Amino acid sequence: MDISMAMPWPSSSTTRCVTLVHNLCIAILLTASAWPSATGNDFTCGSITETELSPYKHCAYDLNSERSVICEMQNVIVDTVSIKYLFYLHIRFNFTIIDKYGTNDAAYDTANNSSEDVSFCLGLSSVHVSKVYGRDPWKNATLGLLPKLGVIFIDEIKKGYVHATFNSSIPVAFLDLNRECWLKERTSSSCLKTVRLSEDVRNPTKKKFTYDLDFWNDVKHMYMRTLQGRISVNFDISPSLTLFLTAVFENAFEEWNLVECTLNGGRFTRGPPFSYMPGLKALTLKRNDISDIKPDMFSRIPNVERLILANNLIKKFPDGFQNLSNLSYLDISGNPLVAVGSPGGLMEQLAHLCSLQHLNLAYTPLKSSRDLRPLLANESCVRLLSLNLSHTGINVLDDEDVFRYQTSLRDVDLSHNHLTKLPPGLFRYNENLTTLDLSSNSFSVGPMLDLGPHKVLEMLNLANNRLGSPSNITKSGYIDLLDLSNNTISQWNDVHIFKRVHDVQDSVQLPAVLYSAMPWVQRLNLSSNRIITVTESMGKSTENLSAIDLGGNPFDCTNCHTPEFQEWLHSVSRMDILNSGTMDRLVCSLPSSERNKPIIEVSEDIIEDCEGRSEGVNLYLTVGIPLGIIFLVMVVSGIAMYRLRFEITYILHLFAVKKNAKNKRTIEDYEYDAFICFSGKDRPWVIGKLLPKLENGPEKFRICMHERDFVLGSYISQNIVSSMHGSRHTIMVLTKNFVESQWCRYELEIANHKLFENNHNFLILLEYERLDRNKLPKHLKYLMTTRTYLEWPEDENEEEEAWKRLQEALGPSIDSTTEMS
Repeated sequence: MDISMAMPWPSSSTTRCVTLVHNLCIAILLTASAWPSATGNDFTCGSITETELSPYKHCAYDLNSERSVICEMQNVIVDTVSIKYLFYLHIRFNFTIIDKYGTNDAAYDTANNSSEDVSFCLGLSSVHVSKVYGRDPWKNATLGLLPKLGVIFIDEIKKGYVHATFNSSIPVAFLDLNRECWLKERTSSSCLKTVRLSEDVRNPTKKKFTYDLDFWNDVKHMYMRTLQGRISVNFDISPSLTLFLTAVFENAFEEWNLVECTLNGGRFTRGPPFSYMPGLKALTLKRNDISDIKPDMFSRIPNVERLILANNLIKKFPDGFQNLSNLSYLDISGNPLVAVGSPGGLMEQLAHLCSLQHLNLAYTPLKSSRDLRPLLANESCVRLLSLNLSHTGINVLDDEDVFRYQTSLRDVDLSHNHLTKLPPGLFRYNENLTTLDLSSNSFSVGPMLDLGPHKVLEMLNLANNRLGSPSNITKSGYIDLLDLSNNTISQWNDVHIFKRVHDVQDSVQLPAVLYSAMPWVQRLNLSSNRIITVTESMGKSTENLSAIDLGGNPFDCTNCHTPEFQEWLHSVSRMDILNSGTMDRLVCSLPSSERNKPIIEVSEDIIEDCEGRSEGVNLYLTVGIPLGIIFLVMVVSGIAMYRLRFEITYILHLFAVKKNAKNKRTIEDYEYDAFICFSGKDRPWVIGKLLPKLENGPEKFRICMHERDFVLGSYISQNIVSSMHGSRHTIMVLTKNFVESQWCRYELEIANHKLFENNHNFLILLEYERLDRNKLPKHLKYLMTTRTYLEWPEDENEEEEAWKRLQEALGPSIDSTTEMS
């Protein structure tokens, strides 16, 4: 019998949604189609009446350690019109043998000596239902018939599972074994004959399947109360399921003891509309486009302990968030949070979550460690075990005490930021710190961490930085695993570089024999650096390490130190030499003829002579370096002149200003009446109105326009200076676009210095668009404060007066003055 088909299908859309979920739950728990009833005599296991059921084909049992029975089935999904889908429901039942009904040999031999079977009483531990893909993964998979809407629902779940746990001490089934087989083999699953499920569990209501209140009360009473069920849901869904699940959360789950819920990929923009669920312990809502959380959402899940809201659109959390008194794990990474460290912001809210131990703030926009103070300060009740601050944009951690009061911290992730240095004592007070991730930052020198003289760090990750040497990593303390992969390390010469000599005063000279007893690192990852060989001193420096990874380095097997490298590889016995995490032998990168050949097998014939190489080096030092320096100076000078061409032009202009200040110019000395400075975004008004009015008006002014009159091939900066120098006036068309333009601000700078020519009337400021004085560059703000400027009217009817004032400021044109003379 198929439960979903035996029930009438209600008309209301909300009722259909709720009904479907109930049908699915019952189909999972009862599995009537997979476990059909068969005729047989009633008998008692404890106080529950059983009815014999047909054999369950995919069962196995363990009577020794686990004392369990596991039964599995694979349902091929077919809808009401007999269309088969390419996904399956995999169902796993886990039963536990109940000891109090007797499971020892004597008890069963005595009780069943006249029977051909040996029987065990079973309690239901859990049921796990998951969606799987594939083509006939089990050849004898059971057909599962669901209504069309049910198939659509499961089809829209990309992946996921439902897991239900029960009180396994309550008897619900029998395991029947063949007596003769069991007496011989005991643990062999081939002895299994049948698994018989309680009729009360298979059909908790004695009525026909209806949707009345009594029916659902019977179902809930059996699974949620009698069997003390707890349900966990984990789905990656399509956005189209959002509306459906909204109805489910509003109506279906309140009394179903939901303890864990994961819903990823939907569109719950304000979060799922939960009914009151005090039993919910874990909630995950990733990638749901949540932007505005309902104020009462958290009050409906007051006992949640694990909350993941990663990769949504949340900017701010509502009041009530800080009242989740049991919350110990919080992941809000990947949200565009704002005002994180401001008063009343996120950090102050988090500071009230006294049970919080694990916090993930990855991809949260933070400016510096100051944003973290409300959360990590001594006044906060929060004491974290792990903190993820990766991808937050932090480039400065200047507060040495920011982690001081988080003495319980074990794991800190500061990877993928822009850090170049750290305060040495940043983690000195974190005695429980075990892992520190500083990978993918911008360290060019070691951070010189002062961990404390007796502190042992399990792992320090400095991969993907710019470190050129493995030195200066710590000032005190010890590290089990140090990851320096993907840096720029090529070599080192200090044989004591990995031995602790920094904990003693500089004045104290330790005997060399004591160095070997003081290594500050045990395992070292130097893979994917720039190491081309291992010299004798480099090899000697590693003698106290337990493992070193040198894979992915460009080893040059022609290098004259290759014999030393080979000798080191031969002699090492107490240390593991790894090749990118494997025990494969290290191989050559160069020359190409020896590529991928084990270094240990390289012939002496291809190795260079270090003495001959030394003579070449001396020649390079005496001749090559001086020539290289001369060439470098020439290149740098050329680059500097090109990059500073604007500044050089500017300095030459200042000299010209001082020279012209001594020689007063007449009107005949100018080529133009005015040079117009404007932003390209204001070109329509300048070309369409201003230029025709000046050039075609009564005075017929000569106007210099950069796009028309600049000399082709010359630098723009030189053209600006020349045009301004050759014009009687400079008209600045002031708008917001002008203020934001780099070239306009350069022109303003030139004009500002031209005021020294004793011609203070040359500059005409035309404010075409009203400007906020507080946002102006200081030179422009000074000019508009100390000089008269033309404020262009917004009403076109008042423009005539403005044109008249502009013409008066320009005075007679060059052409009209020439004609008069």
